[in-house]
Amino acid sequence: MPRGMLAAEWLLAASVAAGMAGLFVAAEVAGRLLDPHYLCRVRGCMVYSQLYGWDLRPGFEGELHDVWMTVDAHGHRGDGRTRPVPPGRARVVMLGDSITFGSWARDGDTFSALLDGHYDVVNLGVEGYGTAQELLKFEHEGSRYRPDVVVLNFTVANDVPDNASGISGREEEGGQWPVPYFTLEGQRGLVLHDGHVRLDAAHRLAQWLQDDSYLVNRLSLVPPINHVAPLADLQHAPSRFWESPSARDAAERVTVALIALVQVRVRATGARLVVLFHPDQPTFAMHSSLCDRLHKALADRGVGPVVSMAEAYRRWPYAWSAISRDYQGHLTPLGHRVAATEIEALLDSVLQGAAPPTGISGREGEVPGAPARIAGLPSEQRHRPPSSRTGHSLSPTRRRERRAPSPRTAADGWSGGRSAGGGWS
Repeated sequence: MPRGMLAAEWLLAASVAAGMAGLFVAAEVAGRLLDPHYLCRVRGCMVYSQLYGWDLRPGFEGELHDVWMTVDAHGHRGDGRTRPVPPGRARVVMLGDSITFGSWARDGDTFSALLDGHYDVVNLGVEGYGTAQELLKFEHEGSRYRPDVVVLNFTVANDVPDNASGISGREEEGGQWPVPYFTLEGQRGLVLHDGHVRLDAAHRLAQWLQDDSYLVNRLSLVPPINHVAPLADLQHAPSRFWESPSARDAAERVTVALIALVQVRVRATGARLVVLFHPDQPTFAMHSSLCDRLHKALADRGVGPVVSMAEAYRRWPYAWSAISRDYQGHLTPLGHRVAATEIEALLDSVLQGAAPPTGISGREGEVPGAPARIAGLPSEQRHRPPSSRTGHSLSPTRRRERRAPSPRTAADGWSGGRSAGGGWS
């Protein structure tokens, strides 16, 4: 074939390809303009992430668990509107799972939203996350916000088994999503395993089209991707966790090491770490041997303050059913207000360099009563009469001096990451 004809055919093919690409882009843009929330409806609020397994869909607006909710352009829970923060107020980064995210709660009813304005709060909570994902979330995103305090919200009901798993219990498109996880390996310490989470270029493109393309989802051009990935060590699978005492012990050791590493990373930015243990129903009703073991192990490593929210909740005149909507501890609107009130008192004391107040630390003392904003709960939901002492209120008229955030410099940054052997320093 003459060289001129070959060049003409290549030019024709390139023109056709460019034209098809242009039509695709035009159709994609037109579809998004005509129905901007289509992907939110059909794909939901989660998208694939090579860093965490999954993450929130930026700009999501829609129903989740029968509640209308939004995710801002940065991928954080809430509508993204700037709320006035008085000068000198501290910035607080929240790490956690569905309790921090605020599942079954409206945007303005989560404890992070209730605290926002009193502090500059960045809610990085994502449904289904374990401590490993929360550590990675802080390293890749949270540290950029130059926080004064980082609150690690630990869910007693499931965070330990989550930390033992390389596959989450989160079912999407008929499969479970793989998650990064850590193991403790001798002198190497915590070692990250995330190869099963990462996709090659072709699958990554297909996953992006599935997650983010209006046209592809309208035409069903890309079949659902099964997120199940094989694990080299099946002891990390959730189904194996409860069967093996040794796996449970290993998961607790990994959990303690992860929380300690979160503190190292947080302190490297010049911020302070607060760990909150959010109870499930049995932990609220009685002592938890798991919490006792974790408290002791964390204290031995110098991690703290570590605060039991079960102890804080028991000092309020409300039954579990008033504070939580289920066994795991997902909070009701009242529960979020109680949690916000207690967390505010704790943050005040931490920022002022004082010991945690009596009402939050689990020490013996008076039982705080209900602030005016959340009083009036039906009497059958109370489990003890309220004390005469007034608790910390979130009333807008309340004014309290807080220590101004310390100045930041580039030298306050961190330089963590994998060690040469694959571990974490």
